[in-house]
Amino acid sequence: MINIKEFISIIIPAYNSKDTIEKCLTFIFKSKYKNFEVIVVDDCSTDNLYLTAKKFPCKLIRLKERFGPAKARNVGASKAKGNILVFLDSDCIVGENWLNSIVRNFKEYNIGATAAQYNDSISKSFIAKFAFYELLFRERKFDKFVNTIPSCNFACKKEIFEEINGFSEDFRGASEDLEFSYRLGKITKILWDPSISVTHHSRNKMNEYIKQQFISSRDDVPLFIRQPNLLLEDTFEDKTNYLEVISLGLFLTFVFLSFFMLINQYIILMPLIFTFILNINFMNFIRIKENIIFSIKSIFLVYLRDFVWFMGALVGLFNGMRELFSIKNVKVH
Repeated sequence: MINIKEFISIIIPAYNSKDTIEKCLTFIFKSKYKNFEVIVVDDCSTDNLYLTAKKFPCKLIRLKERFGPAKARNVGASKAKGNILVFLDSDCIVGENWLNSIVRNFKEYNIGATAAQYNDSISKSFIAKFAFYELLFRERKFDKFVNTIPSCNFACKKEIFEEINGFSEDFRGASEDLEFSYRLGKITKILWDPSISVTHHSRNKMNEYIKQQFISSRDDVPLFIRQPNLLLEDTFEDKTNYLEVISLGLFLTFVFLSFFMLINQYIILMPLIFTFILNINFMNFIRIKENIIFSIKSIFLVYLRDFVWFMGALVGLFNGMRELFSIKNVKVH
């Protein structure tokens, strides 16, 4: 049973986020729930983030080299005094009842973790809105209790975090949350609660969005090579995304082959049509949230995103196979 006065440790991994960390910390310290500490782990930032974090009454840990968010979260957890660990990304803004709601969840439910994602995007650019709607559309299918969770905004009991040895530090870019929460969901119930959602500084530039999508796809593939069962498990990732990557790959293959042999143009376009069909509900969701023009513009971004996913998957496949063969060679020797 969680005591209503439970001491909480909020852990924030941060890298070159001085432009968002100040607002993040400002709103945390406005929380109505006061029995907490904040641990900011500076993952070897180059933008003087620590000078901003030093303005607030929080523990500040500076890593001497960049390791990635998995290592940063583990380091923060190792220094935490609370029995509840709350992990938050440095580009998020919380509400004043955020911590109260988290503590309530542990008090009312027999759970080891609770999580949510975003309730809004600070930026109102087309890219930022599109990225937010992507996540919002996916979350509509989430049940009250989930098997896996994204790591941007979640809380878990410290004893459970330690039982599964925290985040795998093999992942220095992305996908660490999928791997971690898959192990977490195997030993405890995870409550998905939209009431603890936070506002997010969504990426509002095309190059930032593209880079994020590429890294996500690149780092997913080595994980799937290690644990292929994740491709079939019920996770927070949308399985139709995998079909879209395959579809885009078929399209590019048909285009390439068309330079050497005669291929019917309708065959070449079939994968793009299939992708459009897969996204009809998403496009209608966006139309309702915005308007028909926004929806039409979004379909072109969907095709670009899928191309980036495909390229990221190719790089990830190369990295994953290289890693797999390296492990085999080590075992042989």
